[in-house]
Order: sequence, then C-alpha cells, then structure tokens
Amino acid sequence: MKRWFLKNPALLNQVKNSVAKNYPDLRIDETSERIILRGSFPVSANGTVVDRFQIEVEFPDNYPDGIPTVREVGGRIPHHSDRHVIVKTKSACLFLREESSKYYPPGTTILDFLSGPVNDYFLWQTEFELTGQPTVKARQHGIDGIIEFYKEELEIEDPKAILNCIDYLRKEAKGHWPCFCGGGKKLRECHMEKFVALRIKVSLKVAEQFFEDFEKVTAPKKKSL
Repeated sequence: MKRWFLKNPALLNQVKNSVAKNYPDLRIDETSERIILRGSFPVSANGTVVDRFQIEVEFPDNYPDGIPTVREVGGRIPHHSDRHVIVKTKSACLFLREESSKYYPPGTTILDFLSGPVNDYFLWQTEFELTGQPTVKARQHGIDGIIEFYKEELEIEDPKAILNCIDYLRKEAKGHWPCFCGGGKKLRECHMEKFVALRIKVSLKVAEQFFEDFEKVTAPKKKSL
C-alpha cells in the first residue's frame, strides 16, 4: 500500500499548516516510512488550557481513513487499562472501535481529532490525577465497555441477547431470522430498527473482532505443568 503522504502530498501540507497554526508546540517528524506528530499538547476545558502532556501521534498508512495512534510519552500515565491505556501497544484508548463512527466519522480532520477525542482523553487523565473522579464520562475498559455500549444502543440488559446481536452483526443477519433478544419473534417484527442502526455503526469486521477478543478473555487458562 502506498503511504498516504506519498499518495496525497497536498493532504500532508494541509496537516502541517493546520497543526502549525493551531498547535505550535507540536512538530511533525517526517521520514520516508511514517509521519509522527510530537510535542507538548495543550489540554483545554471551556476554552482555557488547564494542563499539558507530552505526546506523539502516529499517522497510519491509510490516513485519513485509518485512525491515528496516540501515546503519552512523558511518563505521567501508567500503562494500565484502568487508565485507558492499551498495554500491548502503550497507546491511548480514545474510544471503542464500535464508536468510531461517532468520534471519528468520515471527513474528520487532524484538528477535529486533536480538539475532540484526544483533548477529552487527556482532560480525563488530568481530572483523574487531581481528584480520582473525572467529570468527563469514560467507558469501562475492555469487554465491559463494549457490552456497556451495546446495552445503551439496544436498551437491553441481557448479556446473552447482546452476544446474540453481535453474532448477528458479524453474520449479516436477515429479517426472517429469530430476533436476537430471544423473545420468539422474527427480527423484522422485533428489534430490526435498532439492529439496522447498529449495522451502520458497527462493521462486520468490528463485530468479528469483538468475538476474537471475547474468546481470549473467556478461554480457560492452561495450567502449567
């Protein structure tokens, strides 16, 4: 795959100009392999800068379709899931994959990304350090956060029904299938409207990824000999 900044140098220039104008303490490090944004990120609340974090933002090869990876590199945030850090990659968990269409819809610019989910993430971290009880709402981490998302979208509490729904999403269920809620009706006669709305937000790939992660979490651990 040809990297985005080689395929679209005009977009790279747009990113450079936007960042230089709005985030002068961030710089772009450019190589033939990748583009990384580094520096001091100002965290804002109600238009006022309340904190700063040292960060790096790595652009994926398929930017702007792919979501940039954000890392705090100043050593303030422990690499722990309770602080919404993906331990394996040491990157910020800005939002669930399932909510990408909400927080990173098509057409999102680098400024939208930095002033939106990135700022909200570090504002949460600031409040956590100060009070331990951030006012900025954050999802639970891991599988629990994903289940929480589906509960809200479906207005269903039954975990089994939620798992059935995600299974239907990855299988592209049809209206004549039994409804995932287990109520005995066909899908088109029951939760079809909510299912269609979810299918717009959650791709088959994302639904499949959930089950891969779910199986890893729930698989019985092998006893060492």
